[in-house]
Amino acid sequence: MTLQQFPTPQEIISSGARGVLVHWKTKIKQGIGIKRAEKLYETAVNSIGLTEGRVAARIELATLLEQFNLFSKQAETIMQEVVKILDEIPGTVQMLSIPGVGITTIWVPSRGGRPE
Repeated sequence: MTLQQFPTPQEIISSGARGVLVHWKTKIKQGIGIKRAEKLYETAVNSIGLTEGRVAARIELATLLEQFNLFSKQAETIMQEVVKILDEIPGTVQMLSIPGVGITTIWVPSRGGRPE
């Protein structure tokens, strides 16, 4: 969220701590205060940052963020399917009650997640 809006230290500096905080408040409902925004601003001021190639860096960062969002959605979709498959396996609830055993431990990808 911050990287999308303020991909370079110069953009953080030009917005200032209050500008960053205002942006955060539109996306996050709690837990974000001026101290964090001021810390980010101070870090941006002390950063050597990019002086050349900022346009290319901004484009690359935007591309990487889009890929990250796509991969996150794909992982979420896969996990939803895994949960559906696990619902069909007897004893899943009991296995999940064992400490350290999670959904990905029970699911067997080599068999498509389905018991033989």
